[in-house]
Amino acid sequence: YYFGDKEGLYGKVLEEAYREVRAGEQELELEDLPPLEALTRLAEFTFEHHSRHPDFIRIVMIENIHHAEYMGQSELISLLNAGAIQKLEAICRRGREAALFRDDVTPLELHWHISAMSFFNVSNRATFSRIFGHDLFDARGQDALKRHMVEMVVGLALKRDRRRLR
Repeated sequence: YYFGDKEGLYGKVLEEAYREVRAGEQELELEDLPPLEALTRLAEFTFEHHSRHPDFIRIVMIENIHHAEYMGQSELISLLNAGAIQKLEAICRRGREAALFRDDVTPLELHWHISAMSFFNVSNRATFSRIFGHDLFDARGQDALKRHMVEMVVGLALKRDRRRLR
């Protein structure tokens, strides 16, 4: 492939990185799952994906340094990420219809929380490990962090009276 210049290549790499994560979400077939299980699977997938693909986190960090300049030029990235929110909208709708989920937590907010914790786990691994040690980044530590993140996100989505029933 020839992309014209370094910026063109960078843009295609960024698009492919987002295409890959969204394709992985698509394979989860969340629409066929009960809302609680769908939200859990999506959160687990995101944590695991980001952990296995630190280069995805790095390229997003670079894009943030550049104030999302290249991302703003890509219709594809906008479309791909709109699909991620649409998935969460469907999960939330089903959760509300089942009287499980709160009305005052938006799909975008849930996406933010899932992304933030999954992203930080990778982006700050080196500094966090240097300061506090490596226990959180071995297999057991990562399993615990993933479980805690899912509990926080699901706890946020659930109505207060439904949290005790879990």
